[in-house]
Amino acid sequence: MDIASAVRDPRYLRLLILTALTGIPISLAALAFEVAFETGIQVIWYDLPTAMGMDEPPWWVLLCVPTVGGFLVALARRLPGDGGHNPLLGFAGGVLGPKALASVVLAGLVTLSCGAVLGHEAPLMAIGTGVALFIGAKSAASDSSIAAMFAVAGGAAAVSALFGNPLVAAVLIMEGMNLGTTDRRPLVLPALLSAGVGYLVFTGVGNLSGFTSPNLAVPTNPPGQGITWYDLGWTFVMAPLAALLIMAIRAAATRLDAMQTKARLIWFIPLAGLVVGAAALGYSVVTGDDPRNVLFSGQSQVGPLADTGYETATLALLALLVFKGVAYVASLAGGFRGGPVFPSIFFGALVGTAFGTVLPGVSPLAAFYVSMAAATATNLRIPVGSILLVALVGGVASLQLLPLIIIAAVVGIVIRAWFDGGVRDTSPAPAL
Repeated sequence: MDIASAVRDPRYLRLLILTALTGIPISLAALAFEVAFETGIQVIWYDLPTAMGMDEPPWWVLLCVPTVGGFLVALARRLPGDGGHNPLLGFAGGVLGPKALASVVLAGLVTLSCGAVLGHEAPLMAIGTGVALFIGAKSAASDSSIAAMFAVAGGAAAVSALFGNPLVAAVLIMEGMNLGTTDRRPLVLPALLSAGVGYLVFTGVGNLSGFTSPNLAVPTNPPGQGITWYDLGWTFVMAPLAALLIMAIRAAATRLDAMQTKARLIWFIPLAGLVVGAAALGYSVVTGDDPRNVLFSGQSQVGPLADTGYETATLALLALLVFKGVAYVASLAGGFRGGPVFPSIFFGALVGTAFGTVLPGVSPLAAFYVSMAAATATNLRIPVGSILLVALVGGVASLQLLPLIIIAAVVGIVIRAWFDGGVRDTSPAPAL
Protein backbone atom coordinates (compact mmCIF):
# COMPACT_ATOMS: atom_id res chain seq x y z
CA MET A 1 0.00 0.00 0.00
CA ASP A 2 1.39 3.43 -0.96
CA ILE A 3 0.94 6.67 1.01
CA ALA A 4 -1.87 7.94 -1.26
CA SER A 5 -3.91 4.86 -0.46
CA ALA A 6 -2.92 4.80 3.20
CA VAL A 7 -4.10 8.34 4.01
CA ARG A 8 -7.54 7.50 2.64
CA ASP A 9 -7.87 4.75 5.23
CA PRO A 10 -9.36 6.12 8.50
CA ARG A 11 -7.66 3.34 10.44
CA TYR A 12 -4.24 4.47 9.17
CA LEU A 13 -4.94 8.06 10.23
CA ARG A 14 -6.03 6.95 13.70
CA LEU A 15 -2.90 4.84 14.05
CA LEU A 16 -0.79 7.76 12.82
CA ILE A 17 -2.10 9.90 15.69
CA LEU A 18 -1.64 7.08 18.20
CA THR A 19 1.93 6.33 17.14
CA ALA A 20 2.73 10.05 17.31
CA LEU A 21 1.47 10.21 20.88
CA THR A 22 3.70 7.29 21.85
CA GLY A 23 6.64 9.59 21.13
CA ILE A 24 6.24 11.33 24.50
CA PRO A 25 6.50 8.29 26.84
CA ILE A 26 9.17 6.73 24.65
CA SER A 27 11.31 9.88 24.75
CA LEU A 28 10.92 9.94 28.53
CA ALA A 29 12.00 6.29 28.71
CA ALA A 30 15.00 7.07 26.50
CA LEU A 31 15.90 10.02 28.72
CA ALA A 32 15.74 7.80 31.81
CA PHE A 33 18.10 5.31 30.15
CA GLU A 34 20.54 8.10 29.24
CA VAL A 35 20.50 9.50 32.77
CA ALA A 36 21.10 6.01 34.19
CA PHE A 37 24.19 5.18 32.16
CA GLU A 38 25.61 8.72 32.40
CA THR A 39 25.27 8.44 36.18
CA GLY A 40 27.02 5.08 36.08
CA ILE A 41 29.92 6.57 34.12
CA GLN A 42 30.19 9.53 36.47
CA VAL A 43 30.17 7.43 39.63
CA ILE A 44 32.54 4.68 38.44
CA TRP A 45 35.04 6.63 36.38
CA TYR A 46 35.07 10.07 38.01
CA ASP A 47 33.57 10.11 41.51
CA LEU A 48 35.31 6.91 42.62
CA PRO A 49 38.85 8.09 41.70
CA THR A 50 38.13 11.45 43.33
CA ALA A 51 37.00 9.70 46.51
CA MET A 52 40.30 7.80 46.50
CA GLY A 53 42.22 11.07 46.14
CA MET A 54 43.22 10.43 42.52
CA ASP A 55 42.81 12.46 39.35
CA GLU A 56 42.50 9.37 37.15
CA PRO A 57 41.26 5.79 37.65
CA PRO A 58 44.00 3.51 39.04
CA TRP A 59 45.23 0.56 37.00
CA TRP A 60 43.11 -1.99 38.83
CA VAL A 61 39.91 -0.05 38.14
CA LEU A 62 40.83 0.16 34.45
CA LEU A 63 41.27 -3.60 34.26
CA CYS A 64 38.58 -4.80 36.65
CA VAL A 65 35.57 -2.67 35.71
CA PRO A 66 35.37 -3.62 31.99
CA THR A 67 36.13 -7.25 32.86
CA VAL A 68 33.39 -7.48 35.49
CA GLY A 69 31.14 -5.55 33.13
CA GLY A 70 31.73 -8.19 30.48
CA PHE A 71 30.65 -10.91 32.91
CA LEU A 72 27.44 -9.01 33.73
CA VAL A 73 26.69 -8.48 30.03
CA ALA A 74 27.13 -12.21 29.47
CA LEU A 75 24.53 -12.86 32.17
CA ALA A 76 22.14 -10.26 30.71
CA ARG A 77 22.43 -11.87 27.29
CA ARG A 78 20.99 -15.10 28.69
CA LEU A 79 17.65 -13.35 29.04
CA PRO A 80 15.17 -13.23 26.11
CA GLY A 81 16.45 -10.85 23.44
CA ASP A 82 20.18 -11.60 23.75
CA GLY A 83 20.79 -8.08 25.09
CA GLY A 84 20.00 -6.56 21.71
CA HIS A 85 21.57 -6.88 18.29
CA ASN A 86 25.18 -7.49 17.38
CA PRO A 87 26.81 -4.03 17.00
CA LEU A 88 28.39 -5.14 13.72
CA LEU A 89 24.92 -5.21 12.14
CA GLY A 90 24.33 -1.50 12.66
CA PHE A 91 20.74 -0.63 11.74
CA ALA A 92 20.16 -3.97 9.99
CA GLY A 93 19.33 -6.01 13.06
CA GLY A 94 15.55 -5.90 12.86
CA VAL A 95 12.96 -5.16 15.54
CA LEU A 96 12.99 -6.37 19.14
CA GLY A 97 9.72 -6.74 21.03
CA PRO A 98 8.74 -6.03 24.64
CA LYS A 99 10.05 -9.38 25.89
CA ALA A 100 13.59 -8.28 25.06
CA LEU A 101 13.43 -5.04 27.06
CA ALA A 102 14.95 -6.37 30.30
CA SER A 103 17.90 -7.93 28.50
CA VAL A 104 18.46 -4.85 26.31
CA VAL A 105 18.33 -2.40 29.21
CA LEU A 106 20.65 -4.42 31.45
CA ALA A 107 23.21 -5.24 28.75
CA GLY A 108 23.16 -1.67 27.43
CA LEU A 109 23.54 -0.03 30.83
CA VAL A 110 26.46 -2.25 31.82
CA THR A 111 28.17 -1.93 28.42
CA LEU A 112 28.03 1.85 28.43
CA SER A 113 28.87 2.28 32.12
CA CYS A 114 31.86 -0.07 32.13
CA GLY A 115 33.70 1.87 29.43
CA ALA A 116 33.15 -0.20 26.27
CA VAL A 117 33.64 1.77 23.05
CA LEU A 118 30.05 1.65 21.78
CA GLY A 119 27.25 4.18 21.43
CA HIS A 120 23.82 4.24 23.00
CA GLU A 121 21.66 4.63 19.89
CA ALA A 122 21.19 0.86 19.50
CA PRO A 123 19.85 0.26 23.03
CA LEU A 124 17.65 3.35 22.69
CA MET A 125 16.19 2.09 19.41
CA ALA A 126 15.49 -1.30 20.96
CA ILE A 127 13.88 0.36 23.98
CA GLY A 128 11.80 2.56 21.68
CA THR A 129 10.52 -0.29 19.54
CA GLY A 130 9.88 -2.49 22.58
CA VAL A 131 7.93 0.17 24.47
CA ALA A 132 5.97 1.15 21.34
CA LEU A 133 4.99 -2.44 20.62
CA PHE A 134 3.98 -2.85 24.27
CA ILE A 135 1.76 0.24 24.06
CA GLY A 136 0.21 -0.93 20.80
CA ALA A 137 0.18 -4.62 21.66
CA LYS A 138 -3.57 -5.03 21.24
CA SER A 139 -3.67 -3.44 17.79
CA ALA A 140 -0.36 -4.87 16.58
CA ALA A 141 -1.19 -8.45 17.52
CA SER A 142 -3.67 -8.79 14.67
CA ASP A 143 -1.77 -7.01 11.89
CA SER A 144 1.96 -6.99 11.12
CA SER A 145 1.67 -3.66 9.28
CA ILE A 146 0.34 -2.03 12.45
CA ALA A 147 3.20 -3.54 14.43
CA ALA A 148 5.61 -2.06 11.89
CA MET A 149 4.09 1.41 12.37
CA PHE A 150 4.56 1.24 16.12
CA ALA A 151 8.09 -0.17 15.83
CA VAL A 152 9.32 2.49 13.40
CA ALA A 153 7.68 5.29 15.38
CA GLY A 154 9.16 4.02 18.63
CA GLY A 155 12.68 3.75 17.25
CA ALA A 156 12.57 7.26 15.78
CA ALA A 157 11.21 8.81 18.97
CA ALA A 158 13.81 7.11 21.15
CA VAL A 159 16.79 8.49 19.22
CA SER A 160 15.27 11.88 18.33
CA ALA A 161 17.41 13.79 20.85
CA LEU A 162 20.70 12.01 20.25
CA PHE A 163 21.95 14.20 17.44
CA GLY A 164 20.38 17.49 18.49
CA ASN A 165 17.91 17.20 15.62
CA PRO A 166 14.89 14.88 15.26
CA LEU A 167 15.15 14.99 11.46
CA VAL A 168 18.52 13.23 11.55
CA ALA A 169 17.08 10.50 13.76
CA ALA A 170 14.08 10.01 11.48
CA VAL A 171 16.20 9.84 8.32
CA LEU A 172 18.65 7.36 9.87
CA ILE A 173 15.74 5.15 10.92
CA MET A 174 13.99 5.40 7.56
CA GLU A 175 17.10 4.74 5.49
CA GLY A 176 18.43 2.07 7.82
CA MET A 177 15.11 0.20 7.72
CA ASN A 178 14.76 0.67 3.96
CA LEU A 179 11.48 2.59 4.09
CA GLY A 180 11.92 3.99 0.59
CA THR A 181 10.23 1.03 -1.10
CA THR A 182 6.63 1.56 -2.20
CA ASP A 183 5.11 -0.89 0.25
CA ARG A 184 6.99 0.67 3.19
CA ARG A 185 6.46 4.35 2.42
CA PRO A 186 3.42 4.62 4.72
CA LEU A 187 5.87 3.97 7.57
CA VAL A 188 7.72 7.21 6.82
CA LEU A 189 5.02 9.41 8.35
CA PRO A 190 4.91 7.63 11.74
CA ALA A 191 8.72 7.87 11.95
CA LEU A 192 8.76 11.60 11.21
CA LEU A 193 5.78 12.46 13.38
CA SER A 194 6.89 10.43 16.38
CA ALA A 195 10.42 11.86 16.21
CA GLY A 196 9.03 15.40 16.09
CA VAL A 197 6.51 14.90 18.88
CA GLY A 198 9.02 13.03 21.02
CA TYR A 199 11.54 15.85 20.64
CA LEU A 200 9.08 18.18 22.38
CA VAL A 201 10.18 16.48 25.60
CA PHE A 202 13.54 18.23 25.13
CA THR A 203 12.49 21.54 23.56
CA GLY A 204 9.54 22.14 25.85
CA VAL A 205 6.26 23.86 24.93
CA GLY A 206 5.12 27.25 26.19
CA ASN A 207 5.67 27.49 29.93
CA LEU A 208 6.72 23.84 30.11
CA SER A 209 10.49 23.68 29.92
CA GLY A 210 12.12 20.71 28.23
CA PHE A 211 14.60 18.26 29.65
CA THR A 212 18.30 18.51 28.89
CA SER A 213 19.75 15.58 26.98
CA PRO A 214 23.42 15.15 26.04
CA ASN A 215 23.61 15.28 22.26
CA LEU A 216 26.30 15.47 19.62
CA ALA A 217 27.34 19.02 18.81
CA VAL A 218 30.55 20.50 17.43
CA PRO A 219 30.87 24.21 18.24
CA THR A 220 33.11 25.66 15.54
CA ASN A 221 33.34 28.78 13.41
CA PRO A 222 32.92 28.62 9.63
CA PRO A 223 36.16 28.62 7.64
CA GLY A 224 36.65 32.14 6.37
CA GLN A 225 38.14 31.13 3.01
CA GLY A 226 35.41 28.67 2.03
CA ILE A 227 36.30 25.55 0.03
CA THR A 228 39.71 25.73 -1.59
CA TRP A 229 41.24 23.64 -4.37
CA TYR A 230 43.45 22.06 -1.74
CA ASP A 231 40.37 21.02 0.25
CA LEU A 232 38.73 19.52 -2.83
CA GLY A 233 41.85 17.68 -3.95
CA TRP A 234 42.72 16.29 -0.55
CA THR A 235 39.13 15.08 -0.12
CA PHE A 236 39.90 12.31 -2.61
CA VAL A 237 42.79 11.22 -0.41
CA MET A 238 41.31 11.72 3.05
CA ALA A 239 37.94 10.08 2.36
CA PRO A 240 39.37 6.77 1.06
CA LEU A 241 41.88 6.59 3.90
CA ALA A 242 39.21 7.21 6.54
CA ALA A 243 36.98 4.60 4.90
CA LEU A 244 39.82 2.07 4.74
CA LEU A 245 40.52 2.60 8.44
CA ILE A 246 36.91 1.71 9.25
CA MET A 247 37.06 -1.33 6.97
CA ALA A 248 40.25 -2.50 8.70
CA ILE A 249 38.52 -2.20 12.08
CA ARG A 250 35.49 -4.07 10.76
CA ALA A 251 37.67 -6.81 9.27
CA ALA A 252 39.40 -7.40 12.60
CA ALA A 253 36.07 -7.28 14.45
CA THR A 254 34.46 -9.71 12.02
CA ARG A 255 37.21 -12.26 12.64
CA LEU A 256 36.82 -11.86 16.39
CA ASP A 257 33.04 -12.09 16.17
CA ALA A 258 33.31 -15.44 14.39
CA MET A 259 34.87 -16.91 17.53
CA GLN A 260 31.77 -16.21 19.62
CA THR A 261 29.43 -18.99 20.66
CA LYS A 262 26.73 -19.03 23.32
CA ALA A 263 28.79 -21.40 25.44
CA ARG A 264 31.82 -19.12 25.31
CA LEU A 265 30.09 -15.85 26.23
CA ILE A 266 30.60 -16.26 29.97
CA TRP A 267 34.36 -15.90 29.53
CA PHE A 268 34.60 -14.39 26.03
CA ILE A 269 32.96 -11.05 26.94
CA PRO A 270 34.97 -10.57 30.17
CA LEU A 271 38.14 -11.24 28.16
CA ALA A 272 37.07 -8.58 25.66
CA GLY A 273 36.48 -6.23 28.59
CA LEU A 274 39.97 -6.94 29.87
CA VAL A 275 41.35 -5.96 26.44
CA VAL A 276 39.41 -2.68 26.61
CA GLY A 277 40.86 -1.91 30.04
CA ALA A 278 44.36 -2.94 28.98
CA ALA A 279 44.15 -0.65 25.95
CA ALA A 280 43.23 2.28 28.20
CA LEU A 281 46.06 1.44 30.59
CA GLY A 282 48.55 1.04 27.74
CA TYR A 283 47.56 4.41 26.29
CA SER A 284 48.11 6.06 29.68
CA VAL A 285 51.53 4.45 30.12
CA VAL A 286 52.73 5.35 26.61
CA THR A 287 51.41 8.91 26.40
CA GLY A 288 50.92 9.97 30.01
CA ASP A 289 47.42 11.17 29.12
CA ASP A 290 44.10 10.34 30.77
CA PRO A 291 43.24 6.65 30.15
CA ARG A 292 39.55 7.57 29.96
CA ASN A 293 40.27 9.01 26.50
CA VAL A 294 40.28 5.41 25.24
CA LEU A 295 37.01 4.45 26.93
CA PHE A 296 33.40 5.16 25.94
CA SER A 297 31.86 5.93 22.54
CA GLY A 298 33.78 9.14 21.85
CA GLN A 299 30.63 11.28 21.72
CA SER A 300 31.92 13.77 24.28
CA GLN A 301 35.37 13.93 22.64
CA VAL A 302 34.28 15.08 19.19
CA GLY A 303 33.69 18.70 20.23
CA PRO A 304 37.07 19.08 21.98
CA LEU A 305 38.79 17.55 18.95
CA ALA A 306 37.25 20.23 16.74
CA ASP A 307 38.22 22.99 19.16
CA THR A 308 41.73 22.09 20.29
CA GLY A 309 42.64 18.82 18.58
CA TYR A 310 44.86 20.60 16.06
CA GLU A 311 47.10 21.72 18.92
CA THR A 312 47.77 18.08 19.84
CA ALA A 313 50.93 16.40 18.57
CA THR A 314 50.34 14.09 15.63
CA LEU A 315 51.99 11.16 17.44
CA ALA A 316 49.60 11.61 20.36
CA LEU A 317 46.65 11.50 17.96
CA LEU A 318 48.04 8.34 16.36
CA ALA A 319 48.52 6.73 19.78
CA LEU A 320 44.88 7.47 20.63
CA LEU A 321 43.84 6.04 17.26
CA VAL A 322 45.73 2.79 17.86
CA PHE A 323 44.71 2.16 21.47
CA LYS A 324 41.10 3.25 21.06
CA GLY A 325 40.97 1.23 17.84
CA VAL A 326 41.97 -1.90 19.76
CA ALA A 327 39.36 -1.15 22.41
CA TYR A 328 36.74 -0.57 19.71
CA VAL A 329 37.43 -3.90 18.02
CA ALA A 330 37.12 -5.68 21.37
CA SER A 331 33.89 -3.82 22.17
CA LEU A 332 32.39 -4.23 18.71
CA ALA A 333 32.92 -7.96 18.40
CA GLY A 334 33.58 -9.11 21.96
CA GLY A 335 29.93 -9.58 22.86
CA PHE A 336 29.07 -6.17 24.33
CA ARG A 337 25.87 -4.46 23.25
CA GLY A 338 25.70 -0.95 21.84
CA GLY A 339 25.74 0.98 18.59
CA PRO A 340 28.34 2.02 15.99
CA VAL A 341 27.26 5.61 15.24
CA PHE A 342 29.27 7.62 17.77
CA PRO A 343 32.49 5.57 17.47
CA SER A 344 32.29 6.03 13.68
CA ILE A 345 31.95 9.78 14.09
CA PHE A 346 34.79 9.88 16.62
CA PHE A 347 37.26 7.90 14.51
CA GLY A 348 36.46 10.03 11.49
CA ALA A 349 36.98 13.19 13.54
CA LEU A 350 40.22 11.84 14.99
CA VAL A 351 41.67 10.91 11.60
CA GLY A 352 40.51 14.24 10.18
CA THR A 353 42.23 16.10 13.00
CA ALA A 354 45.47 14.27 12.18
CA PHE A 355 45.08 15.02 8.47
CA GLY A 356 44.53 18.69 9.27
CA THR A 357 47.89 18.86 11.02
CA VAL A 358 50.03 17.12 8.38
CA LEU A 359 48.51 17.67 4.92
CA PRO A 360 49.74 20.87 3.27
CA GLY A 361 47.14 23.46 2.30
CA VAL A 362 44.07 21.66 3.60
CA SER A 363 41.67 23.48 5.91
CA PRO A 364 41.57 21.77 9.33
CA LEU A 365 37.76 21.95 9.35
CA ALA A 366 37.54 20.44 5.88
CA ALA A 367 39.77 17.57 6.97
CA PHE A 368 37.66 17.13 10.10
CA TYR A 369 34.26 16.90 8.39
CA VAL A 370 35.40 15.05 5.26
CA SER A 371 36.94 12.25 7.31
CA MET A 372 33.94 12.16 9.65
CA ALA A 373 31.52 11.80 6.74
CA ALA A 374 33.56 9.06 5.07
CA ALA A 375 33.97 7.05 8.28
CA THR A 376 30.32 7.35 9.28
CA ALA A 377 28.95 6.40 5.86
CA THR A 378 31.35 3.48 5.59
CA ASN A 379 30.42 1.99 8.94
CA LEU A 380 26.67 2.57 8.75
CA ARG A 381 26.08 1.95 5.03
CA ILE A 382 23.55 4.80 5.19
CA PRO A 383 24.61 7.56 2.74
CA VAL A 384 21.88 10.20 3.10
CA GLY A 385 21.54 9.83 6.87
CA SER A 386 25.32 10.06 7.30
CA ILE A 387 25.52 13.18 5.14
CA LEU A 388 22.68 14.82 7.05
CA LEU A 389 24.17 13.89 10.42
CA VAL A 390 27.61 15.32 9.65
CA ALA A 391 26.23 18.36 7.81
CA LEU A 392 24.00 19.41 10.71
CA VAL A 393 26.23 18.49 13.63
CA GLY A 394 28.60 21.41 13.10
CA GLY A 395 26.08 24.09 12.15
CA VAL A 396 27.25 26.75 9.71
CA ALA A 397 30.78 25.37 9.50
CA SER A 398 29.77 21.92 8.27
CA LEU A 399 26.99 23.23 6.00
CA GLN A 400 29.54 25.40 4.21
CA LEU A 401 31.50 22.22 3.50
CA LEU A 402 28.46 20.23 2.35
CA PRO A 403 29.79 19.48 -1.18
CA LEU A 404 32.90 17.86 0.30
CA ILE A 405 30.82 15.99 2.89
CA ILE A 406 28.65 14.52 0.13
CA ILE A 407 31.69 13.46 -1.89
CA ALA A 408 33.30 11.86 1.16
CA ALA A 409 30.16 9.95 2.11
CA VAL A 410 29.77 8.59 -1.42
CA VAL A 411 33.42 7.51 -1.45
CA GLY A 412 32.85 5.71 1.84
CA ILE A 413 29.75 3.93 0.56
CA VAL A 414 31.56 2.86 -2.63
CA ILE A 415 34.50 1.45 -0.67
CA ARG A 416 32.20 -0.39 1.76
CA ALA A 417 30.17 -1.82 -1.14
CA TRP A 418 33.33 -2.89 -2.95
CA PHE A 419 34.62 -4.79 0.07
CA ASP A 420 31.21 -6.26 0.88
CA GLY A 421 30.94 -7.46 -2.72
CA GLY A 422 33.88 -9.78 -2.14
CA VAL A 423 32.15 -11.69 0.64
CA ARG A 424 28.67 -13.00 1.08
CA ASP A 425 26.57 -10.57 3.13
CA THR A 426 25.04 -12.64 5.89
CA SER A 427 23.51 -9.77 7.85
CA PRO A 428 19.73 -9.99 8.00
CA ALA A 429 17.48 -7.51 6.31
CA PRO A 430 15.91 -5.07 8.74
CA ALA A 431 12.76 -7.02 9.47
CA LEU A 432 9.59 -5.18 10.39
